[in-house]
Amino acid sequence: MTGAGTGPADPRHAFADRAPARVTTALGPAGPPMMLRFGRDLSNAIEADHRISCILVARGSRSLARLAIGAFQAQTWPHRELVIVDDGDEGLAGHIEDLADRRIHLVRPGRRGRPSDALLERGIAEALGPFICRWDEDCLHDPLRLELQFRALAMQRATACVLARRGEWEPDSDRLMVSAPQPLDPSLLCRRSAMAPGGDGPGGAARAAVSQHRVVHLDLPQMLLAIAPAGQDARAGRSALTPDVAGSMRCRLPLAAFAAALREPLPAPSAASIEGSAATAVQAMREGRFEDAFDSWSLVIGRDGGSPADHAGRIAAQSRFCRPQATHASWRDLADRFPTAPEGPYGLGRSHLAAGRDGAARRAFEMALARAADHLPSRIELAILRVDQGQDLQAEDELLRLAALAPAEPRIARALAIAAMGRLDWPLALQRWQKAWDDFGAPSAPQRIAVCLATMGRTDEAWAVIEGVPGAIWDKPTRIRIKCRIGRLLHDFGAVLAALEADLELATADDELRDMLIEAWTNARRADQAADLAARFGIGRDPRHQERAIQALIAADRSAEADRHLLALATPAALHRTSPRLLRRILAVQRRHEGPTAARRALDAIVSSDDVTRTMRLSALFEGEFEESRAALEEGRPLPPALSRDSATFASASAWRAEIPRSWPGDPLRRAWDALRIVRHRSAGCLLDVSTNLAQAMTVADRIARAIATGQPLSVVRLGDGEGNFLPYADGEEPQRRLDQANIQQLWWGRHRLGEDDLGAIEQALAAAVRVADIVGIPDEYRLALALGRPEAASGEARGLLAVVEQFAGYAPAPTGGALFGPRQIITGSNFNNALAAWGLWEPLLGRIGACAVVTGRPDLAAALTTRFGLRVERTFAVPPEAKYLPPSTPGQHHYRDVYARTLEALATVRPGQVVLVAAGILGKIYCARIREAGGIAIDVGSVADGWCGHVTRRIDESATYGWTEDLAAAFARRPDLDAAFPALRPATGYQPARRT
Repeated sequence: MTGAGTGPADPRHAFADRAPARVTTALGPAGPPMMLRFGRDLSNAIEADHRISCILVARGSRSLARLAIGAFQAQTWPHRELVIVDDGDEGLAGHIEDLADRRIHLVRPGRRGRPSDALLERGIAEALGPFICRWDEDCLHDPLRLELQFRALAMQRATACVLARRGEWEPDSDRLMVSAPQPLDPSLLCRRSAMAPGGDGPGGAARAAVSQHRVVHLDLPQMLLAIAPAGQDARAGRSALTPDVAGSMRCRLPLAAFAAALREPLPAPSAASIEGSAATAVQAMREGRFEDAFDSWSLVIGRDGGSPADHAGRIAAQSRFCRPQATHASWRDLADRFPTAPEGPYGLGRSHLAAGRDGAARRAFEMALARAADHLPSRIELAILRVDQGQDLQAEDELLRLAALAPAEPRIARALAIAAMGRLDWPLALQRWQKAWDDFGAPSAPQRIAVCLATMGRTDEAWAVIEGVPGAIWDKPTRIRIKCRIGRLLHDFGAVLAALEADLELATADDELRDMLIEAWTNARRADQAADLAARFGIGRDPRHQERAIQALIAADRSAEADRHLLALATPAALHRTSPRLLRRILAVQRRHEGPTAARRALDAIVSSDDVTRTMRLSALFEGEFEESRAALEEGRPLPPALSRDSATFASASAWRAEIPRSWPGDPLRRAWDALRIVRHRSAGCLLDVSTNLAQAMTVADRIARAIATGQPLSVVRLGDGEGNFLPYADGEEPQRRLDQANIQQLWWGRHRLGEDDLGAIEQALAAAVRVADIVGIPDEYRLALALGRPEAASGEARGLLAVVEQFAGYAPAPTGGALFGPRQIITGSNFNNALAAWGLWEPLLGRIGACAVVTGRPDLAAALTTRFGLRVERTFAVPPEAKYLPPSTPGQHHYRDVYARTLEALATVRPGQVVLVAAGILGKIYCARIREAGGIAIDVGSVADGWCGHVTRRIDESATYGWTEDLAAAFARRPDLDAAFPALRPATGYQPARRT
């Protein structure tokens, strides 16, 4: 169906380059009639982002609807969509499916017989374009209609365009005429905001547009043809068409098909009665009748224009059955239409949240509060956002105030419980989740109650809670999913596998359970089963499923198949929606098969539309440099130069400034990079690039090895965000420091918090430890990218990292006692512990020393060191582990208050030259200083010790193996220049590298 007659192939009228027109405003005519000159090349005259949404209410014959669809497809204006609200039978759906036209969107109302105005409103709600056009099925539309009306609207900078007259046809006499001049509803094309809801009889929306906005009245009656109404009165004012216009219309419009369609019997309408009252709408919402609620709100708004709350109610109903993009556009229109009301920005914030745009949501809620400071829903959303972003202490006080104002709001109760979990106050979290369950029946409460119980060591009670939830709340798949999550939390992977294999048919039929089963089989070394299951159901579109399927294929030695899937995902659309881990795999395979340039190009092509994508891009850029450096070593090529700042991905960071919270002075990204440039300039032999530069990593390792060989005292420490929270902040941020310290203490020590005197003592001792350190690790550009790429979470983490680099650069005031850094120190990356693991350098470093001591909260570290390196652990200085990762070995014991002083005293007995591996958090830096003072060699290994014990508690590049591998050994054998340059790193005689498992 083309919608054209039997005329020439050129769709344009001979006279379509100009047309009579006049312009009106709310005050009357805006000037005399004019002649608009369009020019010959019309379709390219307007920018491509002006999409017109045509609304077709189909409630007549199927043939009429098909003609209207064909007329839409024949339009010359390229940027268009057709929203069909079908109130008839199911026959039209098959026709639309056969057309396979992605521009056509079919909407089926929940029940038949709704008023025409309600159906039109439903169509507008589903529309995505900023412009709306009526597309009635009982009219014929010329192929140029959209193009000429929009062109006229744009040329006159108008809000709407109507046809001053339309063509009319009498089928019995086959007469073509022109109607009397009047604005007619079927010809309306206008901005979305000008389409008045409701309407008042024929032409109501058009009359509303004409009376309130700047409107172009275009006198091209041949653009729209309707059946001429009968009766003497209807004929008044008509005139005959000129022969050339009439001939053109007969040639271009399918009159015979139109006449046949009009003769088809119409479907019998059903009775509809919708009371247009706010009370009716609210009741319909409560009962889940969202389309009825939408209709009621529409009628309320159509009568008197409606309040902001009425409009918000209608959009809230719309959101339950419309496309998210259409709902978002409606919220945006509401915010613009009522510039002092909070409902519009609040709705925009909720829409942003649903799309995962937390930063934009926060700004929208702040805008709502700027309009109405006491707007309770926006206050609630902002407090919940802070909880979700880990700002538990800031949010909790506000949530408690809100709970007093809105005690019946279940989301406040849920947020308070999550805040307690974030602070690792498990008893309080358990109490709050129990209250949320008892008071509101929150569906997520039983799972969280089980998590709290399991974390507190009350495992049997956790399993009992899961089994005791009624089936009406959790169906069988949900119960299995939650069992698997609790099993993973407890590291009881046998329980996970047992829960899934208890009903294999269900586990393979459910998408999420199938992903869990693939992962469980892969981890249980049943990779062939996992890979077969993944291959049977395909790689799909969900990144989590893709990630597990790829991992299963690799584990089953089907890497070539995995590579084919990964290369197929190296498109901008697929990369934009992928996960960080999968992105790294895709780019690694692309580098291997197509070269680094292709991977860089693919990375730069990702659209940075949100905070997550920006972070992912910049992180992948740095990891790509790491992979390229490693590949160069293994292939015997020269190591690549330092990271270039010229890439589009790196340059995209400059766009983050608008995303940074207002509480941040200046531009943190620029401050960070400026400070690091100073670090690299002032520090001779700066070794910040240990993750991407093997030579630098070997220099750090060789400096440690020389100290071990000579027995020279040494202190090696790393400074991250937690340590930065205990250093002076730059001007303007110092008031945040105590709050950041309180948050980081939750991670280290649970709910125990220190007083001012103790905090001051730690600050002074930390500064002194950094001054005497010989090798100091500070955050590099890569680490800062991870923190600053999440501007909505720019809190203690980012401020702590900046405090470290700005101390070196001199941007922040020095702590008591003077500057931290001196010229004798080696400055390296704070991730050097993981970098040495990734490069496989801990084995030659530790594999020859024979014996050591450890300061750790891991009771299994000694055995792990013996197994991995052949080390005999002479002494273990036991300290409580970080509360975030392990339950305290001695309940109630606090690291600083109960163990710190005793450990410092014990470390004074370390013998000169003894190697001590330290994994003890911020206090471990102070321990390193005491070990050096006693003549020992202190190495701050940090979280890499967790990896040696089989627990990954920090992020590390996937290529890290926590061990020397045969491929690296072979690479060293091919590079005698590197081996000769660092003789202290040669492994001890007879050392056998560990095999990758």
